[in-house]
Amino acid sequence: MGNKLQELMIQGLTLAMADAEGKPLHGARSTPGLFPSTVAGKQAAHECIAANYLKVVGVETRGKSAIDLYGITETGTAFLLSRVSPRPVLEELVRVVESRGRQVEQVVAAARECQATFAALQGHVAKTLAQLQAQPAPVPYSGDSTWKQDILRYLKDWQSSRPNEDCPLPDLFAHARQVLPGLTLGQFHDGLRRLHDDGQVYLHPWTGPLYEIPDPACALLIGHAVAFYASRRDDDPRQSPT
Repeated sequence: MGNKLQELMIQGLTLAMADAEGKPLHGARSTPGLFPSTVAGKQAAHECIAANYLKVVGVETRGKSAIDLYGITETGTAFLLSRVSPRPVLEELVRVVESRGRQVEQVVAAARECQATFAALQGHVAKTLAQLQAQPAPVPYSGDSTWKQDILRYLKDWQSSRPNEDCPLPDLFAHARQVLPGLTLGQFHDGLRRLHDDGQVYLHPWTGPLYEIPDPACALLIGHAVAFYASRRDDDPRQSPT
């Protein structure tokens, strides 16, 4: 066995001893293997496998290819230690152990950060659930004066900020649903009719083509007119019912 061939075998076996997960026989620039991809390197790899110095310990997938990973055997370890001083082998092992130790520290730090993030998320979820549980249940619709007074206050505020505009019924219904989440559109219409009949609000008609009503479901039939706007009677300067 030539000196060059034996030197390549020793180098490859030293790398194999330092990597328990295994390495490919011949690697690439980014992932070096145990032996160089030369004629001599391939011969050294062949000799190590034939002598049972190396064995397959895993498989690495690269794209669509599966690459065998080789590790050193007991026979290979005995051969290596019989040819070289244990010191360089131990130095290589120490280097690998230190490198793996740094990797473990990074993994532990990442795990702690993940745990802290998870704990913060748990706290956020707990606070959110507590807030949701503390919220009062939706108030079902009732036809009492409280509902009427709230609608009247909203119309008064609307008239103050938009003196030349009547409040569209979709806007009024949206506000009513914020106050009374259980309110249905039919109940909303019934309440408006009562306010209209009591002389507290005006219901103004839609004057354009019916097919242009932006939200026809909210429109309300009053007599022969299709009402789409509302205003408080005491705030409306026109003082004329629909």
